[in-house]
Amino acid sequence: MIRRTWIAHALALYTLTGFVASFFAPEDPITAARLADAAGPSGGDGQSWSSVVGLVAISVFLLTTLATGWLIAWKRPGNSLGWVILAIPVLFATMPILTLAGYWLIPVDETAAGWLLLIAGANGEANMSWLPPIGLLMTQVPLRFPTGRLPSARWRGWSWFTIVWIVIATAIGSTAPEVAALGVGYGVDSPLAFIAWSDAAGVVSAIIFSVLGIAFFGSLTSLFVRYRSADAQERTQLRWMFWGCAVPITLLVLSWVISGALSAEPWAREMDVTAFVALSYSFIPLSILFAVLRLGLYAIDRIISRTISYALVLLTIVGIYVGIVIGVGSLFDGANQVLVALATLIAAAALARQESRGGHHREDFPMTDPAQARRSRMTLAEALEIRRAALPEAAALLQPP
Repeated sequence: MIRRTWIAHALALYTLTGFVASFFAPEDPITAARLADAAGPSGGDGQSWSSVVGLVAISVFLLTTLATGWLIAWKRPGNSLGWVILAIPVLFATMPILTLAGYWLIPVDETAAGWLLLIAGANGEANMSWLPPIGLLMTQVPLRFPTGRLPSARWRGWSWFTIVWIVIATAIGSTAPEVAALGVGYGVDSPLAFIAWSDAAGVVSAIIFSVLGIAFFGSLTSLFVRYRSADAQERTQLRWMFWGCAVPITLLVLSWVISGALSAEPWAREMDVTAFVALSYSFIPLSILFAVLRLGLYAIDRIISRTISYALVLLTIVGIYVGIVIGVGSLFDGANQVLVALATLIAAAALARQESRGGHHREDFPMTDPAQARRSRMTLAEALEIRRAALPEAAALLQPP
């Protein structure tokens, strides 16, 4: 009998293989041209899944989710929550593998290739392949946190409702007029193009996404049910999990409202927060990781090695840092200048503080200066002057010997 821990390792390796395979997927100029024609001159700002910002955001989400699911499935294989979380990056990793298989199959059997490309969401934008993994994240993860079981038998019907509706929404969305118009990728027509419901597209989309929103928020309420009977430590874990789920669910539903009901507004047509929403998905696995590493969830922190602990903490810190950069960059114009100014202020403040205290250590000023044990203020103009004065010395240090 295969040990479940080996299955966890194998799925993690498969997921990483799928991520690597995504870099080998050939370009699809046909679908790119169709998307450009469909978007027109007033399309979004490019913060889509296929943009650099979008790819970085989804990569941070998938890596944190993979680390969380793999850790729980490895150390607590009897808890179904770890397997549910691990299934999310596994489903995403399967998409580029199916895309490559479908692309290679086009000259042999275009119909079979069309099915593979449709399931993989190879057309980049007009597809619903993202819904099954994200649906699991928004419904089954909060429903089964932290025990891996539903809060009570009464929630079994709700759990099945969310799963069935995710399947129905994915199937209906795969026959949307956008998919029929754009194809499934690489110039291949959708095998479901014969199903036409363009006359009722607005009503069908409104029903699909409205019920999905109800399913997501309804699953979130299960955390309140657990909270009422939890002890002090469990309540802390549940609070972190609640906010980790509430933020991405709210942002995702708001993005649907903006792109649907408010699409006629000029500001809504120009606003594209895909990358920011994708990055917010990371809050859920990060909340669980924090509960594991800092709040004693599953007692995993007592049995994992120090190296793994440091690696997970580093991954969390990097994810948060990238999240801040991407979040600001995707919401505001001129965000790069804001981030440069912020970095300048931080570096200038460190140079101006000519002492060593706590985590601030300087070899040229190794002693603590009591006179500097107070709050100070610095303007951007002062920081720019400090940077200007430090540039010659920095340039000299960078010169080869």
